[in-house]
Amino acid sequence: MAAKHYHVKEALDDWDVLRDIAKEVKGKGEVSNDLTRWAAASALEAIGYSRQSLENLQGGGFTEPLDRIRREIRDRKLVEINRIPRLNTRGETTAEYERHLEFWIYGPADELLNDNDRSLNYQDLIGDVISKLHGRGVYLGLISPNSIVQEAALRQAELIFKESAEIEDFIYGLLEEFLHNSNNETSLRIKAAEIINTATDVNRRLKNLSKLLLEERNPKLHEVALRQAQSLFKPSAEIEDFIYGLLEEFLHNSNNEIALRIKAAEIINTATDLNRRVQTLSKLLLEETNPKLHEVALRQAQSVFHHYAEDFIYGLLEEFLANFNNEIALRIYAAEIINTTTDLSRRLKTLSQLLLEKIELRNAAVRLLTPYKQELVRVEPDADTILKALVFSYSLNTLQKPQLQDLTISQLETYFSSASQDYRKISELFTSAITTSESLAQRYGRSVSVLKQFLQNKQDEYLSAIESWLQVLRHQISETETEQIKVKSNQILIKEVIEIMTNLESSWASELRLFPLPENVCVCDANFVLYTTEFHTYNQIYKIQMDLKSIKEYIKKNQTIQSFLNPIVSSKTALDDLFKTLYQLRKYDLNLSFQCGFNDTQALLIVLYYALLIVVPVFYGWAWLGVILIVTIGIRFPFVVRYREKTEKNIKDIQSLIYKLNTQWKE
Repeated sequence: MAAKHYHVKEALDDWDVLRDIAKEVKGKGEVSNDLTRWAAASALEAIGYSRQSLENLQGGGFTEPLDRIRREIRDRKLVEINRIPRLNTRGETTAEYERHLEFWIYGPADELLNDNDRSLNYQDLIGDVISKLHGRGVYLGLISPNSIVQEAALRQAELIFKESAEIEDFIYGLLEEFLHNSNNETSLRIKAAEIINTATDVNRRLKNLSKLLLEERNPKLHEVALRQAQSLFKPSAEIEDFIYGLLEEFLHNSNNEIALRIKAAEIINTATDLNRRVQTLSKLLLEETNPKLHEVALRQAQSVFHHYAEDFIYGLLEEFLANFNNEIALRIYAAEIINTTTDLSRRLKTLSQLLLEKIELRNAAVRLLTPYKQELVRVEPDADTILKALVFSYSLNTLQKPQLQDLTISQLETYFSSASQDYRKISELFTSAITTSESLAQRYGRSVSVLKQFLQNKQDEYLSAIESWLQVLRHQISETETEQIKVKSNQILIKEVIEIMTNLESSWASELRLFPLPENVCVCDANFVLYTTEFHTYNQIYKIQMDLKSIKEYIKKNQTIQSFLNPIVSSKTALDDLFKTLYQLRKYDLNLSFQCGFNDTQALLIVLYYALLIVVPVFYGWAWLGVILIVTIGIRFPFVVRYREKTEKNIKDIQSLIYKLNTQWKE
């Protein structure tokens, strides 16, 4: 600095001049103020007088360094910022503020703008200073470390950017340097980029855009650059070509944020050159690994599929679809686009291969192939066989135990036959599908394991359910048949007892014949014909069994039966007790006439016989009565003996059957 001002110092090497400047520094000049004092101290410091000269009484007699004096003035003015009002009550700038402003405009403006104050008064002041300093104010503001000052400088830059080509060129350089300084706040850098984008020189703007897209690492600045690229994309073929290259490079840079890469892809998709767009699309589908970019590429492929190079794009989609690393949902999306192609045979063959995939893709293939079943039989018959098995649905109509017990064996066998037929049909359907799936997989060089296992599981599920149902039916048929056998055996026992009773020619036999029998067990007619159980359900047969059991208990415990059986069983022969025989004879005759259905003539003869027994003693004496009785006994006794023998035989038969009821009865 001393060398620079050497000649000036020589010119002022007059002690009088030095004393005058020193007087101004000390505030003793005619118009001294803070600005003149600061300027005088800065001038002496810049001239580079030696410390000895300044301390000399002839040179001013300074007792402290000029830098200290200058800093003291500056610091005092900084303190005054928040004391001095900018406007008076009428909204006018105060004179004190104007003098204060002039100090900073003509004085240490750089030091003001480098301060870290953020008060409102400070913001008003720096705005006024930067505005007054014009381009220099923008420069000083942008290199300031205070973001408040930088923001004010950017506002000023925007205001004066288009004043002239020279100013635009000067400000552009300042803004570009500020924009690419990563230490600056992002929001302020974005503001600088927006101002730059209004520049007249498009080539310069494109160069800056290239730096933002390819060298910058800030996503928010990338977003701004993409907006600018979109606005500049189509003014001319040359500009479009240049920006396309920038966007393509940005798109394929995996370090950039996905959302921004998607934005770049969307801008690219508006390009005029369709060939170039399809080439970029190919890279996105086959080389890119990010699912979100895949989704964008698929949307773009769908938009151009029927308008350009359908065959080429079909190949891209087919290759994408066959890549197991791609997301299932996106592969399904590709399949749906393929399903819109005009070549039906090609798309059916492509979609048929999806039947070999995991469940999501397989379900998508089923959905897309189902409308074309007739065409599929012709194009890919193996796939048609598999499709039938995949769309097959079976709902087994089963019944609960109480419902089954209300069915006859014939009805149960109908259910059994129907389920058996279903079992055979399902087995045939899935066996055929599994076999053809192996053929389909071999033809396309794919694995069959996933589809084969799925078909096998589905078959096993259906057949297992049917087999369980058949087992239930078998068990119920067996139970019903067992109950039928029990009832038939018990019916025979009861019937034999009843038939013996009906053959007894005695009054107690008539009483036995009149005991109550349930209607669903037998008809209480002359032959006691029993109902068959062949067409009865399990519950009906069970009810019959209970009724039969009640009849059995009635026969065993009936008091009337016992009272008639005991006296007869206790007599050994017909001659043991003549009076009992006579009594039996009389009882026999009465039973025959009134209870066993004899005709009126026979009954009249019996009545006359007993009347004769009464009348003879009266008219002929008791001797004739004895003769009549002897003759009668002689005539009737053989009948009584035969009757008694027959009765005893029947009683023994009944006792034997009752024994059978106890020992051979089936519960």
